[in-house]
Amino acid sequence: MSIPKIVAVATATPAHRFDQATILRMAGYPDAQRAGFFANSQIEGRYLYFDPATFKPDETPQESVDDLNDRFRRGALGLSAGAARGAVAKAGWKPEDVDFIATTTCTGRLCPSLDAHLVSLLGFRPDVQRAHVGDTGCA
Repeated sequence: MSIPKIVAVATATPAHRFDQATILRMAGYPDAQRAGFFANSQIEGRYLYFDPATFKPDETPQESVDDLNDRFRRGALGLSAGAARGAVAKAGWKPEDVDFIATTTCTGRLCPSLDAHLVSLLGFRPDVQRAHVGDTGCA
């Protein structure tokens, strides 16, 4: 007798998508080497967790490393919690019904990792199995 596998999947991306030319313009890199990185990356666009209306990289004071990490934490937890809640609800489950969660991020890092934050944030059982694949940049 096999055990049925029931899967609920969720994905989420930040609200704002930018093409490479826009990101280069917003970042304000004046040199050809960094401009070439954007022009030759073969990446069409990126979803980034910042508001283009308030993003001002040239203004003082700039975001500190702590500010950047705080923005990542807010974005990652908000997006992932919303996606996970939606998947659990769509499956007709309660948080305690979840046996395994897998998370991924590409540019920021949290300690403890995103999956560990979600266990307590969403009320999953303490023994829920989990895996996080992250900190990979654009690899």
